[in-house]
Amino acid sequence: MAAIAIGGLSLFLSSTNNGIPIASAQFVIPDEDSETTSPPSPSPPETTTGGTGDNFLLRGFVGSMISAEDEDDNETGLGNYVLGGRWRLVVNESEAQRFVANFSMGTTNGSDLHNVFIENLPGTSESNATDGGARSYSLRADLLIDNTETIQSVPIIVTMNGDVLSVGVDTDEETSSNGNDTFRTLRGETIYGIVDR
Repeated sequence: MAAIAIGGLSLFLSSTNNGIPIASAQFVIPDEDSETTSPPSPSPPETTTGGTGDNFLLRGFVGSMISAEDEDDNETGLGNYVLGGRWRLVVNESEAQRFVANFSMGTTNGSDLHNVFIENLPGTSESNATDGGARSYSLRADLLIDNTETIQSVPIIVTMNGDVLSVGVDTDEETSSNGNDTFRTLRGETIYGIVDR
């Protein structure tokens, strides 16, 4: 593995068993005294309660599966999908200020692969407490699919139940897919993830 530092960016180069180079980048985060520090190690999120509600930042992994037992459950007819990626949720005064998820989804037979980026629209959050201590946020979000097509203002419900995230995508199916098969597959489904500890 080789490492190259350019200003506040570190680039790491390595290769896999078959010799294909892999690169990853990591920003060095300056601390409050303008000195640079190493990127923080994963730790539990900071949560504060005061004022009018909770304030916290959570981030983690998407790991989910969309099952299609028959073609009516999955309008693309391509079969089951596995999803993997990352997400982040920022809550300020019990309102979801920012929710972002970036994940890939592919059919289990390998015939279809897509990238999906979900980002909430500012000022669209409604917070609800549920039985058992879970907290749910109703949002509107844009879904960017394969960096080419955006499905705008999609209703999503983000629920945190302990360290488990669930994201219901247009559960009432009110948003038009505009012929996008990837969105038609996601619409009405729930995506799951976990908090990175």
